[in-house]
Amino acid sequence: HRGSLEFDKIGLELGFSEMVIQSRTNSGFDLNYLNPVIFYRAIERDLGSSDNALIAFDAKWKKRNFMFYGQLIIDEFNFSSVFGNRTSYLNKFGNQLGVYYTPKWSVLKQSYIQLEYNAVRPYTYSHRRNSSNFYGAYNQALAHPLESNFREIIFRFFAVPSRHQRWAVKNTT
Repeated sequence: HRGSLEFDKIGLELGFSEMVIQSRTNSGFDLNYLNPVIFYRAIERDLGSSDNALIAFDAKWKKRNFMFYGQLIIDEFNFSSVFGNRTSYLNKFGNQLGVYYTPKWSVLKQSYIQLEYNAVRPYTYSHRRNSSNFYGAYNQALAHPLESNFREIIFRFFAVPSRHQRWAVKNTT
């Protein structure tokens, strides 16, 4: 499920998503997950299933040539260990913060500059009950190539000069 609110006048978009990771080999797909109104966690609890539910929040704000964005995904959340034991693996989450800038320079036909920070705590996208119950398909991670337990900073720059449009400058780090 995904729902979003868009505030066009101020350039703001807020979103909420939920996902379920199902790995039942004998019972097949559960039709209860097709209900567009109910939260997956409630279905998971009532059925006593071993499925893994995740929730995510995202925001995007556009202002002139800038776009600021962020995402937060929560796999499991234990409120008491947030402030008590900071090294606990009960709180499994990932976050992303970034800024995207498109300058309007006459010497460049098209260009952008992007700076992004990503971090995912250990064991996010996996489940304690079943080692095959992770966020992936055909044993490939769907979330990030590094899967979990990482922090990274990404800087991207792309530019095409106005005079020499066959040339392009691009970096990805």
